[in-house]
Amino acid sequence: MDFKLDEDKSSTMKLSIKKCLEVFEMYRPDIGYVQGMSYLAWMIHIRLENYRAFTCFSNLILCDSFVHSLYCFKEPRIRRIKDFYEKCMEDKKSKLLKHMKALEV
Repeated sequence: MDFKLDEDKSSTMKLSIKKCLEVFEMYRPDIGYVQGMSYLAWMIHIRLENYRAFTCFSNLILCDSFVHSLYCFKEPRIRRIKDFYEKCMEDKKSKLLKHMKALEV
């Protein structure tokens, strides 16, 4: 699959993603826009037209407890996810985990 976009399609894609994020911010002002949402919106927009992309984007954030907790800054949930991730890394890639901690990632 070729993900390269010509200049016109790229501009259209950027505008579609911007509109999706703006509409989501109006739809759910309690969550609003959170840095990083544009990456998720882009991944969905490369496969779906605008309305379906917005619906999928919204449902992913609102219905998936993992994604929802990340964008709503539910600290206890994020801490459990982080601890689980570190435990998995410690078991499988301990050198990488040690390196990431040294870099304060």
